[in-house]
Amino acid sequence: MNKTRKTMIKNLKLIIACVILLLLPINQLLASDYIDKNTGVSFVWKDEKLNKIKQRNIETSEISSKNRRRLVRVIKNELKKYPKESIKAVLDTVYLVKGIKINHSKVSGLAHPRAIILGQAGKHNIRKVAHHEIAHLFYRHYNFPYKKEWTALNPKGFKYVGSGLKAIESGYSKQRLGRKSVEEGFISTYARSSVEEDFAEVAEALFTGNSSIRNKIRNNKTLAAKADIVRKFYKSISPKILKEMH
Repeated sequence: MNKTRKTMIKNLKLIIACVILLLLPINQLLASDYIDKNTGVSFVWKDEKLNKIKQRNIETSEISSKNRRRLVRVIKNELKKYPKESIKAVLDTVYLVKGIKINHSKVSGLAHPRAIILGQAGKHNIRKVAHHEIAHLFYRHYNFPYKKEWTALNPKGFKYVGSGLKAIESGYSKQRLGRKSVEEGFISTYARSSVEEDFAEVAEALFTGNSSIRNKIRNNKTLAAKADIVRKFYKSISPKILKEMH
């Protein structure tokens, strides 16, 4: 009986040890940074590390351990949609925060050289923001070569606001499928910010858009042409990415 009991205890300890090893990467999120083994991307949430790249006009608040675990899981899955070599070329760090403000205006995310800052959001929204900010990294790293071709698609006389921040401060919304915006070839009013934001909005939609958004893109000549440019650009980075785009 004693021998059987000892064997049971030994097996139980072995099971517990295995469970701890399996859960360790996520449990580490409670206290330290996390590194995605596939891409080498670091997930960071400590204010002192974020402060090294933040500009004076950027305010952030720290995210809870529960939400950081959730967001890491979601974002790791989204990173798998890109070849790891493509991600390694542009992204080292993902900073996770509860909220972001620039000049007291709320924003969902920011792209920084080799890093993105993502504010807390629901599963679907954080997917959108992640792809949007990664699009910014690709746009800048590869010096988006289709600016003239892109702007030629816009209505005659149209001028972009100038930047995403100016658009937010002017009340431009990221709400999708506004009738006037779509008719003029913009996926959202926020897409009127700049060529770069216009591009990032279309890229985001191609990765995460629902059937309604995809239909709007297909049925609008200008949006369809912009989507084709986005696909052409991503294909030049890696043809494998196109498999994940609508």
